[in-house]
Amino acid sequence: MAFEPLDEHPVDEPEHAKPPGSRRSFLRNSALAGAVVPGVVLALGQPAFAGKKKPPPPPRKLPDLFPGWNRRNFEEILQDEQEHITALTALADNPRPKPTFQGLLARTPLEFVQRAAMIENGGVGSYLQGLNAISEGGHHDYFLTAAGITAVEAQHTGFLNALLNQPIAPSARANTVQPGVATPIPPQDIRNALAPFIVSLNGGPAFDYNINQVDDENDQAIINFVLVLEFLEVEFYSSNIRKFERFF
Repeated sequence: MAFEPLDEHPVDEPEHAKPPGSRRSFLRNSALAGAVVPGVVLALGQPAFAGKKKPPPPPRKLPDLFPGWNRRNFEEILQDEQEHITALTALADNPRPKPTFQGLLARTPLEFVQRAAMIENGGVGSYLQGLNAISEGGHHDYFLTAAGITAVEAQHTGFLNALLNQPIAPSARANTVQPGVATPIPPQDIRNALAPFIVSLNGGPAFDYNINQVDDENDQAIINFVLVLEFLEVEFYSSNIRKFERFF
């Protein structure tokens, strides 16, 4: 069933919850470019997402290409994120506990999709940066799993961006250094964007890693860094799918 035109008022429900000289120089340059890609990091840090009282997004009808298509896709995305936590936890020597989050519940179905696209687009950039930082010695242990998760996150963004009638690969489109290539996003930008939504990391390792290829200790820091993103995604999708399921 297609989405009906959305009401202007939020759905009330309490919240629970220059050309590069080498391949590597391109990756370093594009890491900086990732910080200014429209709709990725800056959008993730929008105050409205943090819970400020602003008018909800304007009414907009969302397409449903096949009967139940949106519902199936959102449930599949949630399952993927849950399975990413399982896969990453299996790679971690000392996996971090689940953080405590706030401000993840959207006010309207449209706002839910907009926020989901922001999170997933930012997640792709974060995974790309982490992939480039995996040490040579860690490639055998970590690279294939991390690359596979990156591919799945990118597939999520394609669905969400298309649902919003936006470019399906916004960071690649905005990349003036190497057009058509998605850009990495350094950890400090992701950390700054997510800070309003993290109440506590509940212990565990620091929410950071070295963007240079260093050693296995840093590889483990990368795993625990992206685990924060995955935990956030699971809580975000779980609560918002439950709230808006009657609109799918």
